[in-house]
Amino acid sequence: MLKQSIAMGLVTALLAVGCTKKATEQTTTHPAKGNLQTMSAPAFTYYTFGTDITEDDLLANPDDPAEEAFNKIDFAMTLGLLEIYNNHPAIMAQLVSDINGTRNKIYSLLTFANDNPTVNTIFNTIFAQRFEDFSNYTNWQDFIDQNYHYDTTYTPFVHFANIGANLDVNLQPYVAAPFEINEEKFTNFSNHIPVWIGDGNGGTKLTAVNEPMAKQIFNPLVLVSNANFGCEESIYNPIYEEPVLPPVVPMSCGLPPTQHLHEHLSQTKFKINHRYERTGQSDVTFIWVARLAYLPSNNNWADYTVTGSEGKDVHKNDIGKLIDYEFVIFTPDMFQSPGCFEIELMSLSQQLYEGYAFGVYEKDWYSTFKNVMNAKNSSGWETWKGRRKFENEWYYFNPADNNSYNFAQRNPTRHSTYTNYTKGEIRLHRWD
Repeated sequence: MLKQSIAMGLVTALLAVGCTKKATEQTTTHPAKGNLQTMSAPAFTYYTFGTDITEDDLLANPDDPAEEAFNKIDFAMTLGLLEIYNNHPAIMAQLVSDINGTRNKIYSLLTFANDNPTVNTIFNTIFAQRFEDFSNYTNWQDFIDQNYHYDTTYTPFVHFANIGANLDVNLQPYVAAPFEINEEKFTNFSNHIPVWIGDGNGGTKLTAVNEPMAKQIFNPLVLVSNANFGCEESIYNPIYEEPVLPPVVPMSCGLPPTQHLHEHLSQTKFKINHRYERTGQSDVTFIWVARLAYLPSNNNWADYTVTGSEGKDVHKNDIGKLIDYEFVIFTPDMFQSPGCFEIELMSLSQQLYEGYAFGVYEKDWYSTFKNVMNAKNSSGWETWKGRRKFENEWYYFNPADNNSYNFAQRNPTRHSTYTNYTKGEIRLHRWD
């Protein structure tokens, strides 16, 4: 009986979602709050799964069979999540509560299944339907343990794709899937992922949401995603690839040039030799962090932090091409009070430059946070993470040893350029 119930749930979730189908995405403002039945009709565009949007539009990657195999596992778990969403509201409510109860708004799917045996039963049935060799495994968790690998071994988690001040966990959740929809087929899409919304009448409707839309949705977007064991409570600084207050305002330090120079570092050119995106353009993201110290002579830390980011879309035909793209990374204009932002390269102490870090990676806005870089404050090292699907989707520098930006080695003299060729090329120029 359970298998029949699951089959009916999947039919409801995937085959009957498109009763309000429209041909193209609407341009009206997307809703910020409320259940579907209270929203204006043109707020979302709805699609029929299997005809408008197919599995291949979500999962297929002929250039990377290993990622496609990984995607199929994520999709099976998404189907399990949809079954819970459609037919087990109490379990779904518990899942939202468990996610929200963690420090980082993310919860192990394996732990949740062990605490709720019905989840194991649902997932076992779905995995048996989806994978021909499932009989070789003890259960779906055994299948995950032996197959949930890509560049490294991952643990499946469930998290909110739209963490932010607008999120209201008391509202009806929506179910999202961790796949960007084929942008060659849907040319008006830009990093859109599928989202299923309960219609208030026991059914669901399929729509597509990108990051700007997600920021306007207060309802939790619950999504299965890969991460590392223990990430529920691990301490790190999340980077949302957006400007962080205070704003960039020029200031006059008041100290004479003999005491220190107001220098800055700029990114000038770059190229990437790898395409990490299954579809659409590569979302190359540059991020940095800087800490303020008053004077390097006494290493008097103020522990005042500023982060910054820049993003550049790179077409697949431009992979391997050197791109002119200049912006300032570290500059005295990043700070107002309480003191001067310094890149004192004439007499830069190691303690001071360890407060700066810089990294470049492939952003996936809906994914979990993964290590990008480490920077130091007066209390010690702290980790900064950005959103990307796989650990190895970084460009510069390797997060395993990206411990600060070493000015003394990379840009030791005025007007010097540091070039790195690890995954293409990047040029960082010191200006005086």
